[in-house]
Amino acid sequence: MTSWMHLLLLLTTALIILPTWAEEENTLTINKEVETLKVKEEGWHPSLNLGANISFGSSSNVIGQTDGDSKTYGANLDGALHYKRKQDEWQNTLKIKGATSKTPALPRYVKSNDELDFTSIYLHSLKSYDWLGPYVRVNAKTSLFYGEDVRSETVTYEKQTRAGAVKETITGDSLRLTDGFKPLSTKESVGVFAKFIDKEDQKFIARLGFGSLQVDASGQYIVKDDEATPNIEVIELQSYTQLGVEGGFEFSNVIDKKTNYKLTFDFLTPIQPDLEAGDNRDDLEMTNIELNFKLTSKVYEWMSFSYDYNLKSEPQLLPYKIQETHLLSMSFAYTLL
Repeated sequence: MTSWMHLLLLLTTALIILPTWAEEENTLTINKEVETLKVKEEGWHPSLNLGANISFGSSSNVIGQTDGDSKTYGANLDGALHYKRKQDEWQNTLKIKGATSKTPALPRYVKSNDELDFTSIYLHSLKSYDWLGPYVRVNAKTSLFYGEDVRSETVTYEKQTRAGAVKETITGDSLRLTDGFKPLSTKESVGVFAKFIDKEDQKFIARLGFGSLQVDASGQYIVKDDEATPNIEVIELQSYTQLGVEGGFEFSNVIDKKTNYKLTFDFLTPIQPDLEAGDNRDDLEMTNIELNFKLTSKVYEWMSFSYDYNLKSEPQLLPYKIQETHLLSMSFAYTLL
């Protein structure tokens, strides 16, 4: 624990000392770059975008594929409410994604994407260095609808505890795994931010501080099938709380008038987490990581092509599992605000 305190203190001190050294030595151009930025108008800045995506596919007499049609219907909402006044900024974002798919291999439509993500962050820029200052951030992530495992034929599911004890067996072609708004992850953090780039067409902001993570997952399940057994094993998830070092960065860039991308990275390394008996992983191995990359290119003002990649690691919730999603879509968008 002491080593993490020392590391955080050194990094925070470096962020504060760096601009002073840069000004004296005139070897960095960060301050010059900040001076050339456009000053954002003060007050409230709302935005709201609605989007929909549709995809169709069909196969007939194709080797290795089941004949039939594939369909995906999706919708998304991106909302933001930002406030700026002198050195203070309050940024609020809400993202909702959802999609349902039907393929020849499955008997009905199933959920293929479901995410609700809300983030609120308060930034206070220092008068001497307006690109640097303290922050307070809260974030909540969950799913709106229930999740299930769907099979093309009848199977036997075996519900197990984390320790491997069998709770019950269920026979059918589907099993409900999670409820609506579960699992629910909430995170609060406080620390220091640095806006290394804050232009109209390019932004790079990093932060480092202390954070708290709460995961409500009791009574939810995940498929962890052992192919050597005839049944389909599903393991119960557990709720937990972590305290530790939190940080991340966001980099966005406008390539041209139609194309832009954004890369975000967040982490929380817990300090002495409460692990199950026999779990000897250290703090670094228990680091929670989330990375997202999104590329968007407009074909028309109301239609765009996008690629969205998300990687997530939650070692205490899903030991030794990396969650990855890829989404390639043509979207139809309408801007309300």
